[in-house]
Amino acid sequence: MNPANVLTSLRIVLSPFFVYFLYTGDDRTAFAVYVVAWASDGIDGFVARRFHYQSKLGAYLDPIADKIFLVTTYVSLGYFQYIPLWLVALVVFKDVLTGLGTFVLIPLVGVIDIKPLPEGKAATFFQLTTAFVVLLVERGGYVELKWYSWALIMITAALTAFSAVHYVVRGIQILRRRGDGQER
Repeated sequence: MNPANVLTSLRIVLSPFFVYFLYTGDDRTAFAVYVVAWASDGIDGFVARRFHYQSKLGAYLDPIADKIFLVTTYVSLGYFQYIPLWLVALVVFKDVLTGLGTFVLIPLVGVIDIKPLPEGKAATFFQLTTAFVVLLVERGGYVELKWYSWALIMITAALTAFSAVHYVVRGIQILRRRGDGQER
């Protein structure tokens, strides 16, 4: 496993630790774990591109790590009522939808070139940023950021819904191309 994939795997490994520290009330450690996991999301891609560590494993592992980390984070924040449950449901639904879509498409059309859509990248960025700000407000006591966290929640919801629709459209296009006998 190359260094980029190790960094990607770090998000998966850190996810239960984030939940544990959040649940036990160790706010500083939970926040630190969150920041390290969030940073690994950007650093792994940089390392893969810069040092030519891109791999098929990384192409599959990165979105899986993102989904595990985001779902774990959002379910935890929803459990503590720091974010609305409808946002938790939306984020989880989108990740389950895209994950299942990929697993349905692979047997039907073969290997899929997994590249995130710009909308999906934007949604992920705002999901991570929203969780960061919510943690600052709810666990860090930065009440002056409360209005900002609600603005981010609304932007995140819109981008998450928008990206979910685009991934469904992309899946339908892939299926149509297969039906027409075209290349992927």
